[in-house]
Amino acid sequence: MNGHAGRDSLRDLSRGRLPPALEAEVRTHLAGCEGCAAAVENERALDDALARRPRRPAPAELRARLAAMAAGAGPPRPRAPAARRWATRLAAPVAAALAAGLLVFAGLRTHQDRRGLDEARARLRVEAVNDHLRVLKSERPLEVQAGGAHQVKPWFEGRVDFAPDVPDAPGLVLRGGAVGWFHDRDAAVIAYTLRLHKVTLLEFRCAGLPWPAADAPKQQPPHRGYNVFAWKKGELGYALVSDASAADLGAVAKAIAGTL
Repeated sequence: MNGHAGRDSLRDLSRGRLPPALEAEVRTHLAGCEGCAAAVENERALDDALARRPRRPAPAELRARLAAMAAGAGPPRPRAPAARRWATRLAAPVAAALAAGLLVFAGLRTHQDRRGLDEARARLRVEAVNDHLRVLKSERPLEVQAGGAHQVKPWFEGRVDFAPDVPDAPGLVLRGGAVGWFHDRDAAVIAYTLRLHKVTLLEFRCAGLPWPAADAPKQQPPHRGYNVFAWKKGELGYALVSDASAADLGAVAKAIAGTL
């Protein structure tokens, strides 16, 4: 036996795992080889040290997994950590709370948007009444005074960037027209009388304004004692303003809208 072959068998010799014939041959070799004899002693010393090392039982989970593998059932599903189990239990309530919160937020946002739209339309209604009052209080409220639409309508050409209508309705008497200013744009101002009441019809481009989109005139909340009916036709917005009763002014607005 050469020294290398003997060294391969030294560990088995120290653990008593060699067959009798091979063990006798290895021991004969050790008697004449100091290096191998020292290696055997080192192996024994290492085994003794390992034997004296404290032993701790394997965790129950590991023993269960090994037992399942030995039985052919495969490793058991590892148990989720406590933090993950708590997260799983809390997921549904948290999701429900978040969903409820989103619904509340969406409701508040919708309410705020609706309130903002109502406030914007209220400002436009106030603007319409103020324009009517400017016509009433101005020393020269009408830039063209005539008794017929064929005289008033051509006057607006080139003065506003659209072709305004000069409608008629039962009971209305045309007084004339002027160029006004509604919110942030030019407006055609058509002045009438309805018995003893002054009536102003405002026409303007309504793109970008929160103007009522209905084709039929819709009564707006009164402002400073004046009634306002508003509607839209194509790209133009219309506002009819007067201190006449809501019933009378509404009938006029309906008649005007029907001719546009």
